[in-house]
Amino acid sequence: MTGPDPLLVLSEVGMRFGEHTALEGISFAVRPGEIVGLLGHNGAGKTTTIRLCNGVLQPSSGQVRLFGRDPMREGDSLRERTGVVVENAAVDERQSARELLLFFARIHDLPRAEAEERVIRLLGDFGLADRADDRLATFSRGMRQSVALARALLHRPELLLLDEPTSGLDPQAAYRLRTMIREISATHGGGILLSTHDLHEARELCDRVAVVRRGRLLAFAEPVELARRWSVESVVHVDAEGIEPTLAELPAGVVLRERSGIRCVFAVRDPELIPELVTRIVRAGGRVHRVEPLRPDLEGAYLRLHEEEPV
Repeated sequence: MTGPDPLLVLSEVGMRFGEHTALEGISFAVRPGEIVGLLGHNGAGKTTTIRLCNGVLQPSSGQVRLFGRDPMREGDSLRERTGVVVENAAVDERQSARELLLFFARIHDLPRAEAEERVIRLLGDFGLADRADDRLATFSRGMRQSVALARALLHRPELLLLDEPTSGLDPQAAYRLRTMIREISATHGGGILLSTHDLHEARELCDRVAVVRRGRLLAFAEPVELARRWSVESVVHVDAEGIEPTLAELPAGVVLRERSGIRCVFAVRDPELIPELVTRIVRAGGRVHRVEPLRPDLEGAYLRLHEEEPV
């Protein structure tokens, strides 16, 4: 099956800093119109990968191609076609949101009238139109990250490189930023490389996921495919009252993941264990209101991949 050429390709990329190996043999691609997640623990090599993709670092081995060209040799021209948002994006707190965005519009040589129109539209898209002329020092962290994402979109880049954009945000701000990322992907037609250690974020946003650990690529596939291939557990939601006696002695192969009120989330090694679990609850005097088996999930696959990989 053929399609448009990838926007970004990493081929057996390695990166060393002195004696330290940050990346080893990383290979994946980002195609137009898709969100690729770079998923791993802190220190897995995600930020190094983002810097290599934008030509900030030269790989020690392998090859990075951005729009089919070398980002180290042609970095300035290629960076005009990308937008970057990093964790804790720096902004000049003395400026207003409007002033900051207009400043970057001038850097990108946007005509004044077009720049003003884009700035107003972007601030409106991010729910900041009524704060356009307020100093950034008065903005919350989530609002500053929204401004940083608006800044990255000003020149309509073909590829967005997002390095932990929602890290440290409160749940409402993180949800809003993820919503905007999803809408950007659906409407602007470019590609997005999203570095994250948030499994929920990767599952909700990404078309494909590259799982990395200590600089090595463990897997690269769609989240559903990763879950199918690597998760050894199924998940079942059980809404039940009087479940305490059963929790004290669960069937072998059943683990309580979490509990909130009458809702219990169990991981089961074999779906055949679900009827046994329900039977035990009823026999112990519990009342079962709902049972909802779910497919293997990305979390289970992620944990399994890290268990399989030697330390």
